[in-house]
Amino acid sequence: MGLTEEVINFSCKKDLTALCVKTQEKIMSAFNFVSHESYPEDEYTKESVVLCVGDKDKHRITYVRKQMKTGGMFWDVISVAVKKNGEKKYLKSYSQDSNFLAEDIKNYLENRGWEKSAIQSYHVATGMPGGTVAQKDDEVPF
Repeated sequence: MGLTEEVINFSCKKDLTALCVKTQEKIMSAFNFVSHESYPEDEYTKESVVLCVGDKDKHRITYVRKQMKTGGMFWDVISVAVKKNGEKKYLKSYSQDSNFLAEDIKNYLENRGWEKSAIQSYHVATGMPGGTVAQKDDEVPF
């Protein structure tokens, strides 16, 4: 592959990276990442993520990754178990009016979006999509 092909390839990757970042920014406009913490010693709660949600990030919501007795894991807001009329039910600390927002948040958490955002931000800041660099070709005058 000559330098011209590499420059075109680099340009396409750069445009694709910019598109990915704009898509990520659009998703992130509904919520913003604040922090992440792991709890390896805890039997049921393995990690937590705090997100800012709402107009001008007014509300901080903590999602926890819970491990069931069967070994399955899932993300949900913090909840508390209560018993009423002999039935056990769970009261959630937060619920969204929008199913789309709930799906976006769960997708972000399942795909560990906060980790990908840091890597993607680095590539955008340095102008490098994926860390590849076009090599110099002595036959091309520029």
